[in-house]
Amino acid sequence: MRDGACQQHIKGCHYYQRGKCGACHVDYIQSSDGCISEGCSKSNDRFECLECIKPFELKNKKCVISNCLRHANGKCASCQPNFNLRKGLCVPSVNYTNFVAEACLVCAPSFYINKASKCSPFDIGCTTYVNGQCTNCVSPFEITSDGSCIIDGCDTVDSKGCVKCQGAYQPDGKICKLPNCEKAHRGVCESCIQGYIVKSGLCSQMDPNCIKYTKDGLCVACIDGYHPDSQGKCRQNVVGCVYTGSDCTSCTSPFTFADGICAIVGCEEYAASGCLKCTSDMYLVGGICKQKDPGCQYDSSGKCQSCSDKFTYNNGQCVI
Repeated sequence: MRDGACQQHIKGCHYYQRGKCGACHVDYIQSSDGCISEGCSKSNDRFECLECIKPFELKNKKCVISNCLRHANGKCASCQPNFNLRKGLCVPSVNYTNFVAEACLVCAPSFYINKASKCSPFDIGCTTYVNGQCTNCVSPFEITSDGSCIIDGCDTVDSKGCVKCQGAYQPDGKICKLPNCEKAHRGVCESCIQGYIVKSGLCSQMDPNCIKYTKDGLCVACIDGYHPDSQGKCRQNVVGCVYTGSDCTSCTSPFTFADGICAIVGCEEYAASGCLKCTSDMYLVGGICKQKDPGCQYDSSGKCQSCSDKFTYNNGQCVI
């Protein structure tokens, strides 16, 4: 009450004297006829703060220090639970053991001093930090050049190892492996177990008919009777073919070459040495097929032995 009339309560005022605020609550300071939040640099006509000085922060039109219960003389005097008072500020008590001028010197166990001089929790797999960077990892993690702890081929990890593998990798205990691979790096197999060869970064089973591979896992030389095709695989030779690379370019005797293949005219069944069986109008002799003479009866060696009716046998031939 002032001059016998009621007036609006002044925020932050503890008691009134002769119509004016006689004293302010804790965290407020007296200003002219009212109380303003400590740390306030600008207020309105209702004594509500609009701007604060550091280290105060504006919250609900009042200046506060983060995690502080009570402040005085521009600094925090007491902090909320789980926070320690350091240089007038409140810092987490869980990960700081030595704090000077807003820079941590020693962190609690399982925390390290990061490059901003703050305490950060250890990254999964890391055991040692130097100048804010991990320098050593616990098995099965491996250290990278940028100070990260990884498991090759792993998509998701926990403190014990890999939880989920990526791509072609398969789980093997707490690590990930490429199938049939002895040594891999960043998703590429560098060496395979016996009987397999690296091809396109993975292990492919070796071709038992191949005797020479390129560094890319393509076969370039095969055992006798096989040839490498355009895909780097061994294919069985076509009877009679002589190959240049993957193409049949000529034929062995008695085969003849035509349209990229080797054949014997009139042959129905082949062997490497030549024809085994001829069509009915041909007879077999020396691995090739010859046209039969009309009326002639041939033996197994391909010789005309006798003649049918109307023909006369004459010096191995049937004539009319």
